[in-house]
Amino acid sequence: MSSDKFKGAVYLDVDEYLSQLEIALKEEATKLFPLCIELLHHGIQACIEFQNINIRRMQSDDGKSLSNNGFWMLLGRQVSLACSFRLLILSGFEDASRLIARSLIETNELALACLVNENLSKAYTAEDPAYNEKSFWKRNVAYGKINEYYMRVLERVGLEPEDIDSIIEYRKEVKEVLSSSVHSAVFSAFRSELVPSLSKPGYLYPGSAGHHSIHSPSTCAGVIEEIHHFLEVVIKLLISNNPPSALAGIEKSEADSFFASFLTFQEFFFKYRDNLRPDKE
Repeated sequence: MSSDKFKGAVYLDVDEYLSQLEIALKEEATKLFPLCIELLHHGIQACIEFQNINIRRMQSDDGKSLSNNGFWMLLGRQVSLACSFRLLILSGFEDASRLIARSLIETNELALACLVNENLSKAYTAEDPAYNEKSFWKRNVAYGKINEYYMRVLERVGLEPEDIDSIIEYRKEVKEVLSSSVHSAVFSAFRSELVPSLSKPGYLYPGSAGHHSIHSPSTCAGVIEEIHHFLEVVIKLLISNNPPSALAGIEKSEADSFFASFLTFQEFFFKYRDNLRPDKE
């Protein structure tokens, strides 16, 4: 086909266009919902510092990592997902970030379940020659089966039965809401194509390439709460009289950076958590 037919065409430099847009949106995010962004960074930092405990073990002279590969593998995935969520929310892709948020919750639940149940961890890491991933998922995770394992996690940290029931029910509701974005519900498509603008209230912005939504602070706050909940459970198990084997070998000096980053995160979290959702969604 002759290019003469398209002499008036203007070709978009996609890389340049998106790169400049991402820079502008990142700067805008720090102005529109700064508390969320700062707390998200503190939470991710604490997760990375915790992961680094095992990484430093593996990189040491003896190359001996901590036990329970299932938990540490899933922790690596959690950090990856949290960092991915950060990139999406900063770049104005709130609806797409909900897919990552949904996966992050599931990863956290399975990670903590593996932490307190070594048989589940061994099954997850395919140490059994007869391992079948689909069978594992149907038997242990799908259709709410992970909730039974997660109840055991919450019991291990000393929560009362009514509190456990409340947490499980709340997490089920959150996962159900986020699943609508995974399965392309109509409202999910709508809020991707026409973004309800955070910077211009009442305005629907054609934001397929990125625009901050009125829902962005709330979605970000939900992930911050999820990260804090995960780390709080880990801390309680770590300092308990009978920690899981994956945590039992951790020396205080190894965890100093993790404790410092978590305490900073927790201080900011309790101070500002009631101010993270200006939209009251």
